[in-house]
Amino acid sequence: MVEISSEALNYTFKTNNTFEAIGVLIISICCVFILIMIIKTLWNSVVPRVFGAKEIDFWDTVILLILSSIFFGRNQNNYYIVNK
Repeated sequence: MVEISSEALNYTFKTNNTFEAIGVLIISICCVFILIMIIKTLWNSVVPRVFGAKEIDFWDTVILLILSSIFFGRNQNNYYIVNK
């Protein structure tokens, strides 16, 4: 059995350093940008050939990502919204 210390349970992410906060922000923005480009590439390589739909640009992909997070996302209780 693995024991977890109380220090590990009470650990919080502290950003006292300005450079650390800026680094986290830059990495987060880069990860979102990469996710958007992956979705755009997959959509443009598959959907137009299979369904005959048009190719999408960057902002169409952002809207698609937001809509999919609304429709398929989870609420605060970690249950799917459909199950409520």
